[in-house]
Amino acid sequence: MHRINITVEFGKSERDVEIAVSGLVLVQRGSQGLDNYQLQPYLVTTGNYVKMISETHAGELAYALLVKDEGELYVTVASDHSDKEAEKCNLVAGKHMYPKVIARRAWRLRDVESKWGSVELRSWVELNGEKRQAAYLKGSDFPSPGSVVSAIGRTMSDLRNLVIIVKPLLPPASMPSSYNEISIEDPTVGRSINHYYWVE
Repeated sequence: MHRINITVEFGKSERDVEIAVSGLVLVQRGSQGLDNYQLQPYLVTTGNYVKMISETHAGELAYALLVKDEGELYVTVASDHSDKEAEKCNLVAGKHMYPKVIARRAWRLRDVESKWGSVELRSWVELNGEKRQAAYLKGSDFPSPGSVVSAIGRTMSDLRNLVIIVKPLLPPASMPSSYNEISIEDPTVGRSINHYYWVE
């Protein structure tokens, strides 16, 4: 069983939570609504290093829903790292070439769901030795957490111990880089979660 450990913020306190990941689902916009793809659970990581196995890799800004059980949902920032050329031949195969990176910290979904549209997500890469912003999106640029959970619930009967990676409705152009940084910010209360990782 693949396990991840995250620290969840509860107002001014926090608690460590372990999720025994039994399922990993990638959600992105399709021609008929939201498409979801089941991936191998071992692809989820909170690590800071990713092994490079191809030259055509890149990360894409996303958010992650972490489902401990149906009444306990958390949200954090994520990166859908994959091989973009391999995806053109077979989407799922390309997704399996690299991990799906999520931050080690998360928020309770209930604390941000009502203001999800104002949540801000950013990513940065390193190009020619300089840090450069690669993407800036708001929660409204993504499928809402509620719509994602509803869509997954129609195809999966057990929503426990699940990680859901959610892509933006219109993904920005990806930028290959050995350094990737991602963040999610709630500007209404001035808190944020950041994570970085290297591809070597």
